[in-house]
Amino acid sequence: MDAPLPFIVLLAVVFLDAVLGFLPGLKHVFALPLRVIRGIAGWFDERLNRKNRGRNARRFRGAFVLLIIVLPVWIGAVALSEHARQSAYSALIDVCVLLFLIGSSRPIARLRSVSRALRGAYNERASRISNILVRFDTDNMDGYGIARAAIGGSSARLVEGLFGLIFWYLLLGLPAVILYRVVGAISDVIGRSSSQHLDFGFAARRLDDILCMPAAIIAGPILFIGAIFIPHANPIKTFSGWLQDLGTRAIRSDFRGEGAVAGAFGIALGGPQEFGEKIVPRDWIGDGRARVMRADAHRTSWLLGLSVLLVMAAMAAAIVFLKQSP
Repeated sequence: MDAPLPFIVLLAVVFLDAVLGFLPGLKHVFALPLRVIRGIAGWFDERLNRKNRGRNARRFRGAFVLLIIVLPVWIGAVALSEHARQSAYSALIDVCVLLFLIGSSRPIARLRSVSRALRGAYNERASRISNILVRFDTDNMDGYGIARAAIGGSSARLVEGLFGLIFWYLLLGLPAVILYRVVGAISDVIGRSSSQHLDFGFAARRLDDILCMPAAIIAGPILFIGAIFIPHANPIKTFSGWLQDLGTRAIRSDFRGEGAVAGAFGIALGGPQEFGEKIVPRDWIGDGRARVMRADAHRTSWLLGLSVLLVMAAMAAAIVFLKQSP
């Protein structure tokens, strides 16, 4: 593959997702493959995740579910990649596949929908949308909690679906991206922090965290640059919040770089998570106020949107540089 071609493919994918990803019909089509993976993981969860099993047995069963889904997907991804490599339309095939895996426009659109719903005091609708973005229940949250969940969830989804996709595609190509996104989809279902999934989803959750680490590291500098141009955002605290988050959560779990957003607007994300009738204590992200406002969600959507534009600009610059290189 020519040196600039991967960047051209990625630029085309991000642009097409930005243009087409908001269309009601197409956004459901693009989300279908990962939705199928989540459905398969849920099917296994219902049949193998038994409360009467011991901790090690549940961990083994969860690792088995991860393997039995990932292995055939990996084999198919390698075969598809090999076919694409030998085809005259290899770049087009990559673009088409990546459009089903990228997650840049949808998290931003959902965050904006939450912001609009909160403005009209439609907390129930805002809660339903936020539930899509996070791995815990938001049904009983007030407006502050819903805004907090939506901001943290959309930030994490953008890191996973955009920065992670770019990193793994440039590093190892299409099979790595497919594996990365499939692991994330499985973890969405069985990798939650609830008591029901703490052991059963251990393997999926830890592998997902490892695969997302590079994306969360990349996100910090990009969000820092974006915060320079967003009103009421503090670039210095954006970067320091990301560094603090990196130092406290990167070695444990769920690090997606949300500390940068928390620092940018002086808010606190994370905190206790609800699963049914149980509350699971989780670390707070950031030292700001926990009373997150609708305006914070609105500003965050602009910060995330600008981050996408910065990524596109960086890829365009890389294409120009590589084309001019001898």
